[in-house]
Amino acid sequence: MSRSPASPPPVDEPRVASEIPFYASFGFISGCYILMILAMLFAEATYTSPAEFFAFLDKPEVVYSIQLSLLSCALTTVLALWVAVPIGYLMSRHNFLGKSAVDAVLDVPIVLPPLVIGLCLLILFSSSFSASVEAWLKQCELFLAGHLVPLVVLAVCLSASSVFCILMRNRILDPRIRFGLPAVVTLLAVVLAGYPHVAPRFPAWFPTIAQFEAGRVTHRDQSPLRTSRHLYSGEFTFTGTVNDAVGTLEKAFTGDAFGDFRTVRKTGLDGLENGEHRVLVALKPGVDSDYPDGCDMAFRLVPQRDAVAITKLERSLDDKERELAPLRKLFAKRERRVALNEELDVVRRRMESIRGASESAAVKQQLLDLRREVDAVQRTMILVQAELDDTQAGVSTVDTALQEKRTLADLGEQRDRLERETAELSNQLDKARNAWQTDSLRWDVEVDVMRPKAVSKADIVPRLSFPVTYEIPAVILAQFMVACAFAVRTMRVTFDQIPQRCEQVALTLGCNHGQAFWRVVLPQAHRGMLAAGTLAWARSLGEFGPILIFAGSTRRKTEVLPTTVFLELNTGNLAGAASASMIIIAAAMIVLILARRFGLRGMAV
Repeated sequence: MSRSPASPPPVDEPRVASEIPFYASFGFISGCYILMILAMLFAEATYTSPAEFFAFLDKPEVVYSIQLSLLSCALTTVLALWVAVPIGYLMSRHNFLGKSAVDAVLDVPIVLPPLVIGLCLLILFSSSFSASVEAWLKQCELFLAGHLVPLVVLAVCLSASSVFCILMRNRILDPRIRFGLPAVVTLLAVVLAGYPHVAPRFPAWFPTIAQFEAGRVTHRDQSPLRTSRHLYSGEFTFTGTVNDAVGTLEKAFTGDAFGDFRTVRKTGLDGLENGEHRVLVALKPGVDSDYPDGCDMAFRLVPQRDAVAITKLERSLDDKERELAPLRKLFAKRERRVALNEELDVVRRRMESIRGASESAAVKQQLLDLRREVDAVQRTMILVQAELDDTQAGVSTVDTALQEKRTLADLGEQRDRLERETAELSNQLDKARNAWQTDSLRWDVEVDVMRPKAVSKADIVPRLSFPVTYEIPAVILAQFMVACAFAVRTMRVTFDQIPQRCEQVALTLGCNHGQAFWRVVLPQAHRGMLAAGTLAWARSLGEFGPILIFAGSTRRKTEVLPTTVFLELNTGNLAGAASASMIIIAAAMIVLILARRFGLRGMAV
């Protein structure tokens, strides 16, 4: 009978440790953070009463702040998506030289402190580049304002021509007729409707000004929605002195039709006259039936000074001042040391004379006082010597004193020479700046013809520019620079998650890359666009640092909701700051809920 093989000894199965501590620790950490968020919101919501909150909402500056916040955030979101979609697509689908560097640059607004971004924008738009851009925008505004009617007619005719070509593509088969007929009608309409505005002229009562070379005339009253106060703008040039220019204008506008002739001299930021003159004259009521209330005219005379020479003189004067400043300090210190040396010699001579006269107690006391005085002078000389970085502790010998006087004399001659050169440069600069007072110069003359009306000072000569710094565009630009970086990052991740197979199939079926993007890729990216827009809107709503630096915190001008919180805290109104922050929280929560409700359930925002 065979023996059965021995069975292996039983092996204990490994015990699985309890997972309760693991999930309990993680749940505790997560719960603490979530409770902290809810506690913050609860404390914020219960700090003010509903009556105080609605009273805060009734303030005009708060209403303006809410409106500007919503408008700026909406515009910023649109701009951010407009920029983020193409950048995200290119960064996701293509490899090119320098892609890593471009990727790092795109992340710069994310890692930079907000205050630094605002300061960089402020410096950028205060540079010469900004001045040139604003000058170009001013020219664009002048062109649009001066050709508004023909441009509107052209736009309407082009739209009608497009509709005509689409509707008649099956009825008029000859393309020359189908496209040529609308083109001829458009040209005739633009010429007939726009000729008086393309080449406008001043009204008949505006006199011909002798010695003034006429330039461009712009008809400003072209708005179809409202009557503009600004009627005409004109440009002239004149060569002569300022008195000749003002005298010529006074002679041209002397008569029964005109009155209230005045001349105003303008001053610069330094409080000195810069040569610019303002000549104001009025057309009396009843002279022209088209303008029964009369007109106001404002002439702006600007001298064409040699800006290059003035800039060169200013730089030379600055260089001389920088060279002269340390020399003045050195001369004053050496002059003081020489004076102390002479005073020390006088005291020593007095000591010698007293020592030889007698040895009484009174004389000894005088000698003791004189020694103290000598010690004080020597200590002062040591301090002066240390300021001059000299190696000697004092000046005692006659030869050293004479050498010191010679050094002082040389410094004095050098200082006087630089003083004379500085004074000469200053005189040349003053002469160049004030050449308009006596010399015959070329003057740029701008005239504005306006309807009479009680207006502010800024309406005398309307501002034809697009200011950015400390204006509403600065708010939008500051929000855009930060929000767009987050939108770009979101859109790149979105395009990375979209498979390229559908796009490649569209390319094989005859689409180019643009058609494949618009028809295949972009419809699949709608969730990512919604996520990017939500993130950009939320970042824009809470942006404060760049706006404070770049746009300021002016009430009812550049005030947004974060600025309102800041201003209320500065005034000690903590309840108002809490109410403003509650508006921000409510707006952010509404946007987040709507975004998740309409398409972000599968994406993290």
